[in-house]
Amino acid sequence: MSDDMKKSIAESKKDGVKLAQRVGTAGNSADIHVMQGEGKDGVGAVGGGGGSLGSISLPLFSRGKSREQRMRDSVIDAEIRAGLARSAAIIKARRDSVLADSIRADSLRKVAQLRKP
Repeated sequence: MSDDMKKSIAESKKDGVKLAQRVGTAGNSADIHVMQGEGKDGVGAVGGGGGSLGSISLPLFSRGKSREQRMRDSVIDAEIRAGLARSAAIIKARRDSVLADSIRADSLRKVAQLRKP
């Protein structure tokens, strides 16, 4: 294939990508198919453009994480959970404080209303 043909195909693919990324003004354009293959104007099944899903892994047949990685992950998980527990305790204390202040303010308001002549 000549260099001019390659450049022409590359330019036509750029136009297809721009068209795929455009924002529609007449509703949802997500269901519009724009060809992004390797051929002229995106025609062709080879390559499939940048929006392809790629391969799907099967974790059933993979080795998984190493013992060291699982240990690091569990330490990080424990730290995050401890931080979330501290944050939840602070939020609960503030909520209780606001509630206590609200009850006190209501009580003082009732006493002030009773004292009015």
